[in-house]
Amino acid sequence: MESIDAIFLHIGNSFSRETYFLLTKIQGILWSIANTVIVFYFLKIADLIWIHNHLKLIRYRYYFLLVSAILSLFLLFTENGTIFFSLEAGIYGIQYTILLYTLILERKELMHYFREIVSGKK
Repeated sequence: MESIDAIFLHIGNSFSRETYFLLTKIQGILWSIANTVIVFYFLKIADLIWIHNHLKLIRYRYYFLLVSAILSLFLLFTENGTIFFSLEAGIYGIQYTILLYTLILERKELMHYFREIVSGKK
């Protein structure tokens, strides 16, 4: 148990402000990538349901998702925490707005499609 304490003390003693900011940048970029993938596949599911219902595909939401992915690249080049967290909030705001907008707008089609799958009518 003392070796674990020594490891944590070593990490704590050499943990600087620059290290913290670097790790925060890495974490923010990884979260942004994960959110982009989740939103992309959610939009793909919504597209499949639109195709099933013989409607045209959704496009504009993909463009907004692309904008958020491009903005995510700028997280690497932020100089201070205020800019980083403001940019990160904007990126996540775009991504979660796309999710909520799609969920609210497509709720009837989503529920109808999943109801068909569960009931075995598909």
